[in-house]
Amino acid sequence: MKKEGANWVEGLKAYVAECRASRPIMDRKDLSTAEEMQCRIIGDSLISAFGSLLIREKTTDANHERPDKVIVFTTEQPGLVAAREIFKNDNGTVVFLCPAEFADWEKSHPDFMLRWHWHEWSYFAPLDSETKKEAEKYPLAAGESFWMQVEGLMMGWLAGNGCSHLWKWNGHEPVLLQKDINGWLS
Repeated sequence: MKKEGANWVEGLKAYVAECRASRPIMDRKDLSTAEEMQCRIIGDSLISAFGSLLIREKTTDANHERPDKVIVFTTEQPGLVAAREIFKNDNGTVVFLCPAEFADWEKSHPDFMLRWHWHEWSYFAPLDSETKKEAEKYPLAAGESFWMQVEGLMMGWLAGNGCSHLWKWNGHEPVLLQKDINGWLS
């Protein structure tokens, strides 16, 4: 990686360390039941997306040449907990932080052409208008609610994909109702 990119990546890693110092990742034992389930769902997504990277990380040493780009994974607390566990042995290929934190970083350190990073995300958000329309197909019982999981990956200016998944939560376990709502591909 050229010096400008290496500086960007090292600056991002320092920024992530500052974020974690002021806003630590929760201990898994402190997650609510709903957050624990979201942690598991996001963890499964991470393992599916990064399985080959995880295998390579376990079979290479610290002197192995790093790829030209860092993977920036943005998520909320349940996903941060999952990422910390999954990437605990990573030696610099993946950084993970909240979406708002990364947005703040990019304001003063833009990489809109994605020269130095890939951006992967997975988090739960309020239902958007399209997902609300899909949710109308699934009646809820008393005490149940909908979750919308938002996922995506940008690998270049015009290279990426994303979608939402509709979940039902009954207070004990999540049920996937519909995958790939409002998906996009670039």
